[in-house]
Amino acid sequence: SGAMMGLAAALILALAPFNIRFAQEARMYTLLTFNAAMAIYALVRLLTDARNTRPIGSQFLEYGRAWRKPRPVEPASGGDFRYQVESRYQTGWRVWINRHNWQSIQTIETDLAWIGFMVFSAATMLTHNTAVFFPIATNTFVLGLILYKRIKKTESMPGFQPPSIGNWVKAQIGIFLLWSPWLVVFIQQASRVYQEFWIPKPDMEIVIQTIESLLFGALFGLSSEIRIIWILYAVMFCLGLLHFRKRISQFLFLAILFAIPLIGELIISIRRPILYDRTLIWITIPLILVLAAGVVQLKFRYLMIAFLGILVTINLFFAGEYYRFMRKEDWSTAAGSVANFAEEDDLVLVNANWVQIPCD
Repeated sequence: SGAMMGLAAALILALAPFNIRFAQEARMYTLLTFNAAMAIYALVRLLTDARNTRPIGSQFLEYGRAWRKPRPVEPASGGDFRYQVESRYQTGWRVWINRHNWQSIQTIETDLAWIGFMVFSAATMLTHNTAVFFPIATNTFVLGLILYKRIKKTESMPGFQPPSIGNWVKAQIGIFLLWSPWLVVFIQQASRVYQEFWIPKPDMEIVIQTIESLLFGALFGLSSEIRIIWILYAVMFCLGLLHFRKRISQFLFLAILFAIPLIGELIISIRRPILYDRTLIWITIPLILVLAAGVVQLKFRYLMIAFLGILVTINLFFAGEYYRFMRKEDWSTAAGSVANFAEEDDLVLVNANWVQIPCD
């Protein structure tokens, strides 16, 4: 929705305390956010490309056919009507390059977006098991968009152009095939987690604390200040809704990406608690985009700068609190002890069986 919204979102995300916190750890959460961001970007490229109904791979085939044809011979400079032979004094790889017709990257960008979406969707699920909610969210939106188009008999929903059902099914098969080597381990880990409780059963207070963590990484007791911050974020959220009033499909896209993983973890937590704020770190992307839309909706430059400055100040404050008070787990000492004292045929006991694979 514009460069200003992108810059505002980038600034908020770069200084988000929750994301800063897990960027300090050699764990999967920041990688999870990156993979999800790339998959979302590729999907948006597809949904805004009128060529997304063409069969996947057709652009690569056309590019290959054109690439194999000799490049058109250019007229020689000057007044004489003759053609210059570019490869006359060239050898090796220069001849090979000049012999082919290299076209613009735009001619294959739709197929590249399909590949990017499949690769990074699979990478998102491979980064953390709870990211299985990512394909559920994307399928909910895209299949709903396809259904809407068929019911309304319109070309597309304002803002987005749905792909063909055939292309979408092929993409889901590709994602599954890329993820499938992890399927057996996923089932094993899920069954082990099902047998053990390691986090409390979520209630309304835990849900609110989870959203607070995603918004501004609140880790410390500042009850009165937190209420004021909640009001500020509520105002920015309402302004974001106002910004998307004529782009309802874009808002639904962001809302589904945010809500389905959160609701999904809550539903599963009825049986076994899995709601854990860090596993939802990637849904800060749609959340921050709505806040950035609220900043842009203010219209006036100085007002936008003022509100953006307030959000940045809040982020910097809580980031500072994290650096001052947060105690990190001392994994380096444990790893150093094993590295220094372990001998052949020693047994290493792991107190949580779902971390046995990285220990192996």
